[in-house]
Amino acid sequence: MAGISTLGIGSSGVLSSDLIDKLRAADEAAQITPIEQNQESIKLKQRGLRSLKSLVNQLADLSTKLSDPTHYGITKASLNGDTISATVANSTKAQDFKIDVLNLATNSIKESERFASKDTAIGAGTMHLSIGDSSYDVEITADDTLETLSKKIEGATEGKIIGSVLNVGGDEPFRLILKSKDSGEKNKISATGDIRFYVAQKAKDAEFSVDGAHVKSASNEVKNLFDGIDITLKSTGVTTISVRPDNEQITQDMQNFVNQYNQITDMVHKLTSYDAEKKVGGVFMGTGEIQDVKDRLRDVLDSTFSKAGKMANDFGLEFDKKGKLSFDSSKFQEALQNDPEDFKSFFVGEGDQKGIFRKFNNTLFQLATKSSGPLKSLQSNLDERAQSLNEMLEKAKKNLNNRYDILKEKFASFDQMIGTIKNQSDYLSSMIDAQYAKK
Repeated sequence: MAGISTLGIGSSGVLSSDLIDKLRAADEAAQITPIEQNQESIKLKQRGLRSLKSLVNQLADLSTKLSDPTHYGITKASLNGDTISATVANSTKAQDFKIDVLNLATNSIKESERFASKDTAIGAGTMHLSIGDSSYDVEITADDTLETLSKKIEGATEGKIIGSVLNVGGDEPFRLILKSKDSGEKNKISATGDIRFYVAQKAKDAEFSVDGAHVKSASNEVKNLFDGIDITLKSTGVTTISVRPDNEQITQDMQNFVNQYNQITDMVHKLTSYDAEKKVGGVFMGTGEIQDVKDRLRDVLDSTFSKAGKMANDFGLEFDKKGKLSFDSSKFQEALQNDPEDFKSFFVGEGDQKGIFRKFNNTLFQLATKSSGPLKSLQSNLDERAQSLNEMLEKAKKNLNNRYDILKEKFASFDQMIGTIKNQSDYLSSMIDAQYAKK
């Protein structure tokens, strides 16, 4: 049988490889290309859906944050001065006060007489220690050195007294240092025994005044100076503190939410609209599940009322003609300052009444996360369609390959037969021509 590479020789090019290629190209255009076009359409839809779901999930994160009641009580402290630092708990009431730090709290520190070596045995004996209301006896063995004794002291006093060895220089450079773990007068250290100790630093309480009222503290870290306000004393001098609600933070968070909401609106428009100039429609044009996202989110804003009957526009949130959400930060902050309880009832809710962000949380979950939700269902349908098209394409290509393998073999066989017949015809013609020539 003639090989495929010689196809067409016997038939003078009629049954050629070019003919088979043209036939295959026509079949591929009719059977393969439509499937591949459908695959590309599905891929565009999957990419568009992923982009939309990502935006919806980001909006859900912002909504969850804004549905937290404590987020509306964010408070900040502004300091004029650097002698203290301060932290303020959320919902702390607004107030101003002045702190004058007179002296800082200090730890009790004792230093021993000098020793030539920190590793030489210091001799057996007993050290009597006291700190606050506690007393301890530390037995010193004949093998103990400054290093081992410092560890014994920490262990015996349960860490209330910290022992260390300090190199101060000179012929006998080493001293045993005893330091109270905590500051304040009540943590004064007393040490007696065979080793002599000297006062390196006295234990003192911190002293400061708050708007003229005198305050003492064993620690420089003062908890709940006022309800919800902690301060840390850093140096002597005066610092004034102003505690106010942090409206800037909640305003910025609301602006972020509005921006994210509008990104979803833009994405839905892009996916579903028709461009009359380009005569091109979005990949989800006519798909109700996508438009449903925009409609259901708007319904949340249109159907929510505060305890006093106020709506979204009363808090600075309004829609323009294109369905984009605008945000008036001044109106928003004014509503927060004038009636914080009603403000909170609109955005968070009260009791069984859901605020706007608790409603958003529920709606966004139903849209993008719930298994029976529109975006999840649409994603499942697209994934199933993509899998079906992959199988269809594989089957169509396999059928075409089988078909044209058989066709090539038939063409080769027919080409050989035609060649044989042609050769016989040419031979017969030559014989006839020869007979005529003899006449």
